[in-house]
Amino acid sequence: MNEKPGKDRKPAIPSFSDFMTGLDLAVKYAAEKRRSSGVLTFLRRKASFSFTQEQGELIRGQLRMLPDYGAVEFSVFVESCLNPRPSRAVSALGAEIGKNYRTETKFLEYCGNESGQRGLSPCVAKWAAYLTETPRSERTSTSSRWPDSGIIRAAFGCLLTRREADDFLESTLHLLTCFFPLVGGGQSHSAGLQLSTRFARAVFGLLKPRNPKKGHIQLLLLTAEVLQERLQQAVSGLNRARLDLESLEADFKAKTEEISSLREEVTNNQKTIGNLQAEMTQLEATLLQEKGKNEALDKHWQVVLQQEMAGLSARLRRQLEHEVSEIQLCLTGNSPNVEMASHRIARVAEIIAGLKGE
Repeated sequence: MNEKPGKDRKPAIPSFSDFMTGLDLAVKYAAEKRRSSGVLTFLRRKASFSFTQEQGELIRGQLRMLPDYGAVEFSVFVESCLNPRPSRAVSALGAEIGKNYRTETKFLEYCGNESGQRGLSPCVAKWAAYLTETPRSERTSTSSRWPDSGIIRAAFGCLLTRREADDFLESTLHLLTCFFPLVGGGQSHSAGLQLSTRFARAVFGLLKPRNPKKGHIQLLLLTAEVLQERLQQAVSGLNRARLDLESLEADFKAKTEEISSLREEVTNNQKTIGNLQAEMTQLEATLLQEKGKNEALDKHWQVVLQQEMAGLSARLRRQLEHEVSEIQLCLTGNSPNVEMASHRIARVAEIIAGLKGE
């Protein structure tokens, strides 16, 4: 049976009892040497089991034997948040530790934005002021459990539970600014200096040691990168706002011109309406005048017609009376003149026929 060389074999994955035995040895060694890096390395090892809540409590009980338990707990929580593939132990412990940060009473009080301000930065400033100005003996039970040396870690842990917020980066920088007096040193001696001078002094402080700490310089560069990114976002936002403003100004100008055109059109329409009203008034007056003339002319022709009808009636009556009288004379007496009467009757018929023709 062929076996692979020992260097190619994967390390054995411990059971929970083996894991606890190894953790006990790592904790005792760390407590003796006062160095917890070995414990963190041990917690990063893979395990062949899923941690239950009881097992997590047993692990945390072991970790509480460390003199710097708060720092170890904080490191485990940060790694569980920021490591994309944490070990099962780190992931389980980080989830439990995170509950403490999420239920930090005073921080949650100020996260309620009771003053109406939104975002993490106002919460950080209020919490920092509370912990700075209030003695530990007068703080709430949950806030008093954080020693002064661990206040910044506790605050940063609370921020990590809300790291998806838009102002997480600004709030973290704000946190360091608010809590800087709590970790020693001050800024009053450099308050009057220019920003470039203060920055140069800070860089000099990082480079002054014989072996500058790479982590400090990386933090400075990362901070500058964060600020540059935020500056670019602000510039992009400003450019977008400028473009939006130009678009709004163009729309406003177009709308103003449209309103002016509509006002001019309304003015012209009002003038047209006034002219039409004046023309209509004049036509009404002319119509009234023509109506009066027509009424007077109608009366005149009615009088003329009545006069002509009266004259015609009188002439017709006289003619008929004369003919009838002649006919009577022709037909009376001892020798009637029938021929003359017939002639008179024909004359009457002509008169009647003449009336029909008229």
